[in-house]
Amino acid sequence: MEEPPTLNSRPKQGSQALLPEIGVHTDGHHWLRGRKGSMSLLPDLPKANERKCQTCEKVQARGRSAPASRKQPTEIKARLRQQDARSQDARSQAKVTQAEEPAPQLMQAGNRKGSMSLLPEPEAPKLPQQGVQAPKLPQQAQVSLASARARHVAEPKFIRTARSRSSSRSLPRRREVAERQEEVSLQEAASIALHQASQEPPMLNSRPKQGSQSLLPDLGEAVAPPWPDKIEEEVQKASKLSLADWTEDKNRKEGHHTPTSGTQTPKTKAVSDANSDSGPDCMERGFSLSILDSLLRDHLEREDKGSSEATNQVPKPVVVVSSEVNPWSKTGGLGMVAGSYGYEFAMRGHRTMVVSPRYAEYDDAEQIGCAKVWLDGGEHEVQFFHLYQDLGDGNGTDYIFVGHDCFSREGLYCDPKDGKEYPDNLFRFSLLTVAALEAPLVLNIRGSTFGQDVLFIANDWQTGLLPVYHLYKYRLNDTYKNSRCVFVIHNIRSQGKYRLSKFPIDSYLGLPPEAIEFLQGEDRSLGNDCMNLLSAACLACDKVLTVSQDYAAEILNLKSGSGLNGILQQNGPNRMAGIINSIADDWNPRTDPHIPANYTRSNFDEGKAACKRELQKALGLHQDSGVALLGFSGRLCYQKWVPLITEILPWLLTDEPSGVLGRIQVILMGKGDDAFASHLSNAEKSHLGKVCGYVGFDPKVEHRLLAGCDFLLMPSRLPQMYAQAYGTVPIVHETEGFKASIVGLVDEQKDRETATGFQFCGFDVNCLKERMYQALEVYHKKRDLFKQIQINGLETNDNWTEVVSDANSEAGPENISMERVFSLSALDSLLQDPEGKAELRHQLELDELEDKRPKYTSHHLSKPVVVVSSEVNPWSKTGGLAMVAGSYGYEFAMRGHRTMVVSPRYGAYDGAHYVGYAKIWLDGREHEVQFFHLYQDLGDGNGTDYIFVGHDCFSRGGLYCDPNTGKEFPDNLYRFSLLTVAALEAPLVLNIRGSTFGQDVLFIANDWQTGLLPIYHLYKYRRNNTYKNSRCVFVIHNIGYQGKYRLSKFPIDGYLGLPPEAIQFLQGEDLNLGDDCMNLLSAACLASDRVLTVSPNYAVEIQSPEGGQGLHGILQEKGRQHRMAGILNGIADEWNPKTDPHIPVNYSIRTFEEGKAACKKELQRSLGLQEDPQAALLGFCGRLCYQKGVHLITEIIPWLLQNESSGVLGRVQIILMGKGDDLYANQLSNAENRNRGRVCGYVGFDPKVEHRMLAGCDFLLMPSQYEPCGLPQMYAQAYGTVPIVHETGGLKDSVSGLWDEERDRETATGFLFCGFDENMLMERMYQALEVFHKKKDLFKQIQINGLRKNYYWPQAIDEYERHLDWTLDGDAAVS
Repeated sequence: MEEPPTLNSRPKQGSQALLPEIGVHTDGHHWLRGRKGSMSLLPDLPKANERKCQTCEKVQARGRSAPASRKQPTEIKARLRQQDARSQDARSQAKVTQAEEPAPQLMQAGNRKGSMSLLPEPEAPKLPQQGVQAPKLPQQAQVSLASARARHVAEPKFIRTARSRSSSRSLPRRREVAERQEEVSLQEAASIALHQASQEPPMLNSRPKQGSQSLLPDLGEAVAPPWPDKIEEEVQKASKLSLADWTEDKNRKEGHHTPTSGTQTPKTKAVSDANSDSGPDCMERGFSLSILDSLLRDHLEREDKGSSEATNQVPKPVVVVSSEVNPWSKTGGLGMVAGSYGYEFAMRGHRTMVVSPRYAEYDDAEQIGCAKVWLDGGEHEVQFFHLYQDLGDGNGTDYIFVGHDCFSREGLYCDPKDGKEYPDNLFRFSLLTVAALEAPLVLNIRGSTFGQDVLFIANDWQTGLLPVYHLYKYRLNDTYKNSRCVFVIHNIRSQGKYRLSKFPIDSYLGLPPEAIEFLQGEDRSLGNDCMNLLSAACLACDKVLTVSQDYAAEILNLKSGSGLNGILQQNGPNRMAGIINSIADDWNPRTDPHIPANYTRSNFDEGKAACKRELQKALGLHQDSGVALLGFSGRLCYQKWVPLITEILPWLLTDEPSGVLGRIQVILMGKGDDAFASHLSNAEKSHLGKVCGYVGFDPKVEHRLLAGCDFLLMPSRLPQMYAQAYGTVPIVHETEGFKASIVGLVDEQKDRETATGFQFCGFDVNCLKERMYQALEVYHKKRDLFKQIQINGLETNDNWTEVVSDANSEAGPENISMERVFSLSALDSLLQDPEGKAELRHQLELDELEDKRPKYTSHHLSKPVVVVSSEVNPWSKTGGLAMVAGSYGYEFAMRGHRTMVVSPRYGAYDGAHYVGYAKIWLDGREHEVQFFHLYQDLGDGNGTDYIFVGHDCFSRGGLYCDPNTGKEFPDNLYRFSLLTVAALEAPLVLNIRGSTFGQDVLFIANDWQTGLLPIYHLYKYRRNNTYKNSRCVFVIHNIGYQGKYRLSKFPIDGYLGLPPEAIQFLQGEDLNLGDDCMNLLSAACLASDRVLTVSPNYAVEIQSPEGGQGLHGILQEKGRQHRMAGILNGIADEWNPKTDPHIPVNYSIRTFEEGKAACKKELQRSLGLQEDPQAALLGFCGRLCYQKGVHLITEIIPWLLQNESSGVLGRVQIILMGKGDDLYANQLSNAENRNRGRVCGYVGFDPKVEHRMLAGCDFLLMPSQYEPCGLPQMYAQAYGTVPIVHETGGLKDSVSGLWDEERDRETATGFLFCGFDENMLMERMYQALEVFHKKKDLFKQIQINGLRKNYYWPQAIDEYERHLDWTLDGDAAVS
């Protein structure tokens, strides 16, 4: 079991020998040499410790890389220019030699004819020579260049942007991005993209037209190139462009420089001619396929009529690097893409290598070498496993799988049991990237290495470091001088963001400090401390490709660019293109072995009818050939619109006079979010015989679904093309790849011969209904038109797929027997084939139960858990600690652990019976404590044993303080020492339900009151051969309370009964007590086996001097030992507006507007506030103390209530509830007295009132100075109440702020302010109230985002289980 990463550990800096000398293992495996271009040191680049800049020295002192100076990129490009000049001379000489040799024979691949390019090779770009005057710029360009230089000089080093949280970086390319974003509007960006697309392929935003001519010039008969040729063209462009000319190329596009007019190269002229004839939309639609699965084509035939020339260029080796590759590893389209690359480039004659992690032992993959990679301050050995796929005719693909322990896990990127990303993913994929760069150099494959002259194709953020390593570690050291990098964006939303302070560029990644130019990104949460792998790749690579033309255009704008639109706009058409995805050969109804009846265009009516009949029979649907059968197959998540589909089901199934609705059946298949899975289950239960909801996924079922359905609803980018291939009509949202792959039926006459489906605009259920009604009307009343749409789709597929493999054509359809099944497991029969390889589908999760099925299963479920806490809900409670302890008792028992919770008996608790006693030595004598037991039966054999420790010292009015004076009890050390030792005795001496818990247990101690438990556990038990195999986990809920006492007053031996050497743990530091300080919290951190905190951000904060309260050094050391982590607390199931018995009206996400309005009205009435539904109702519920920021709220009340012309302030009401400091209690009372009907100040606390406040308020205020976790902000989101919080601790982890209204619209759940100051709070309050009063749609979306969040305990307990496993698998911290 792998340990979690260190929270704030940093690798050592200044290591000299990053790699050993050259050598070969005795078994023949390679290991890296200290050559230039390897992962060794870069002697020619400045070291981090040689930098003299004051700013850099300060940054380096903090352990992170300094920003690069302005001159460095220029120096790098100058060096590259010299290299490229030398390379150009070598290439020119090679070309002369090559011209004298006979042209090579054209390669034959199956029935494919001709060369791979109809056009001769373009000349390489010429570099300006020394002594030759540069071409004179046109006047307009000179003015642009002069103004640009003026701006460059005039601007300060750091440019502040309006309302920005941090300064913009001074890096040159980042400045250009910022300038471009400021100067170019979204409309102008789209126009630029369209204009550039019309001037030079590939087209970024053009939709292919039917029947248009080829891009090629008149070379006999015009032939549209198969799309892999389009990729060849992009590859050629990337390989020819000089990286040193990058800036020069960008300046040309921006008007700063124009090339010398002269004769065009043949290829440039050809493209120009074609564009001048046909414009940008001149590509045949049938060939607008993609990098994805069109690359899986076996044989693509292309006539080369009229062409007597063929390229004499030897294809460049291609190295594809991907985090997954089909069929060995796959989570989605990326795996299919990488597998397609490996096949298609090899079939085109390239020597092809595909590099991917070795997640498991793959058959026939043999180890052929190993390498040592420097990363995270040390060397790590990776192994290379090789598998050769022979494709015939001398073509084949070399698959290289990189082996390392970090890849050997169940999931590729996330733990499959809880869905959370692995914390060491940066380490894992950095290893992959460097190994991929080494493989072509060191691996002798089939007689030779791939060598340096290769083209890399990196995919998505996981390989985003490849272009950066390629530049700094290799090209700048005369390795891979002529190689190029192409980077493919499959999903721009996943960018790979990490903290630069946690993963320094130099000491962790082994890159020089100037690499920050590429790696430093922007993020609202991380600020300038953000490393962004996707943006780094876009900046450093030679060409960026995306998976469709429309997607390429969309990500250029601010809304869809996910913060990278400025960077992508810089690339333009020369260095950016979109290529529409395609489908694999096995999606062919003529040969598909998974469907009951095969069919072609000529007999698709009969074939689809047979498939539909068998599908209905197997799924328990009414066998009616006249109904419209609608299917959905995809991931169950909000992005796939699952809630919209289930929402319109009643409307679809309602009979109405027109005959359009009613005669419908629906099949929904997928897996993902539990909430959406329940939608499928409920839909089937409500409409038996008309709806089948299947939670699960099997590719064979998807084949049968597409063959049998009439319509496919809102699929992802590939299924809509599968659907057309099977004559199934897609109904999709008009966005991204859909627009390029589906022709919508807009005008029934004009689009009759071209339409392949239906598209709707707008992320709205009404837009979907409108298009659904049109589609069903065509199906039921215009059968000829519906048939023509099916034929159009089938014909499009014929263009895509020429020939399928012989194996598929010989296999024929499977003889599937489909039995009629009437149950929620209806699709089980479809998941079985004659060979028995298909798996039965998973049982539907019953989401209506409160207990959620655990996603992570501990391998120590047999280990008893003993929770020790000074309070436990519902018996004793002062704050969040009691809630957490009560949740521990419930959740660990529900997971299968035998669970005990030990807490003081502050009163006579109903149902708790005396079960025994123990005598404890303390303060020089023995003291007897009694044990009272209460068993809570949770069903299914699970339950929790609550043990209450009885003693006179606990029987008082308060838990920790005298309720009359508010002062701490003077004997608290005595009281909680008794509790601690009693908790250690209870598992040994109490016979509970037939047996004791025994010694082999795991203790979870909480806060300073139980801080002595790890000390007693070590000195009194483990060192006396008791609890030898047990472990202690200590949880910090609030580091501000540490339990400090005078050692001289409470001697370790005479009072606590511990040996003198225990002082090494117990002695702390304090300004008042000095060395005479005993610190229980620091002792627990030192002696426990693992320290946990109640949120990830709080775990980071308390390791800093500002947040560590003097313990940051201890906690940093714990982090370096991999024994420290933060886990966000969960909330109890009772906090659910659908079932809450304390609120006037229950509501769900679909009815929250009406429900909250009713709750708000009742709350206003009951508290004496004016019943105004339009007033913004603000609530605060918490302890009345400085730390909770109560004074900030009371100070701004007059400002909030004042009327002003904008209409933002004034219409506000405030409810303040809490108890604590008298000063703040008086402030609440005074605020209410001065503002009757608008302010309610309630000094006290009632949990029922808290529930009603969260249901009725519009906003919840939590301006806490610090908040380790915080629960109310999570309650608020569950009730659709928007939190306004200080950006600290768990508040930062659990509230997504609205920083940018466009970008954060779909993710924001509240408002965060920085700085514990009333002015910062006022600024964010004004924004929130402005959104509430003037942007109702945005406010509603924020509420919906919060309602969708899942902060319940099953999510948190998964993390606890994982850390408990790590604790139990490891050695004890102290022996």
